[in-house]
Formats: sequence, C-alpha cells, structure tokens
Amino acid sequence: ATFAYVLVHPDGRVTYSAAGHPPILHLQHNTVTRHSIENLPLAMFADISYPTAALEFRPGNVLVIMTDGLTEVFDREDRELGDSYISTILIRLSSQPLQQIADEIFRTARSFGKVTDDQSLIILRRRAGGSEFVFTA
Repeated sequence: ATFAYVLVHPDGRVTYSAAGHPPILHLQHNTVTRHSIENLPLAMFADISYPTAALEFRPGNVLVIMTDGLTEVFDREDRELGDSYISTILIRLSSQPLQQIADEIFRTARSFGKVTDDQSLIILRRRAGGSEFVFTA
C-alpha cells in the first residue's frame, strides 16, 4: 500500500514522508515544486524505517497530496494524463476556494479518460491566521 502524510507545525514548518506514493505538490509564488522521498510501499518488509523531510509552509502556500488515480488516467490513444495539469490548475486557481480547485482537478481527470483507480485528493492552504484544507475522494 502507498502512503503519504504531512505534519504542519505551528511555526509553519511541514514534516512529510511518502511510501511508494506520488510526490507532494507545493505551490509557492506561482511555482509548483514536487517533494518526494524514495521509500518502499508499506508492509513490504518488516522493521523498515521511513525517512522524513521538511519544507517551509508559508502563508499563501498550497500543498496537494493526490493518489495516482488522478495522474494515471489514459485517453483513447493510451496517452497518460500525468500530474502537470494539477500544477497548471493550482497556479491558475491559486486564490480560489480549495473546493473549487479540487473540483477542477477531478473534472479534468475524468474528462481525459476512464477512471480505473481510486481518486483521492487533499489540498491544504496556509493562511496568515492558520490553515485550511479540503479532502475529496
């Protein structure tokens, strides 16, 4: 099983890790960065450790955790959608409500090709007074 998590600390630092999971996308200053840690999927071997990393999550920044069902979508010519469309949507709709961003990501994936895997999405935005998030599956 794949897994990804983020832990948002009060000072704005985020600790994250992933296990066989797509990268976490980080929007800051109209640029999207992919954060990834090469770890094996969960439960493959006993007594394995999963390293973590950290990033700065400043006001206005957005983080996206998505399952590969949103990126591994194929059209009729067997072309893969990938994740660049998510970056484009994040930049274009960065000031919009998170649910609107999520709806556009799902709409784009489902109009590209047939859904063959689970499609889940978590989006977090840091505001000056705290954070907000949306989870959609």
